[in-house]
Amino acid sequence: MSEKIERWMNQPLFVGRQALLVTVTLGSVGAWLLFWFGE
Repeated sequence: MSEKIERWMNQPLFVGRQALLVTVTLGSVGAWLLFWFGE
C-alpha cells in the first residue's frame, strides 16, 4: 500500500516538472518568434 502511495506522490511531481519544462520552452520560443517577426 505504501509503495503505491509513494509512486503516486512521485508521479505528479515528475509530470508537473515535464509540463513546466515544455511550457517554459514553448513560451521562450514563442516570445523569440514574436520578437523576431514583430518588426
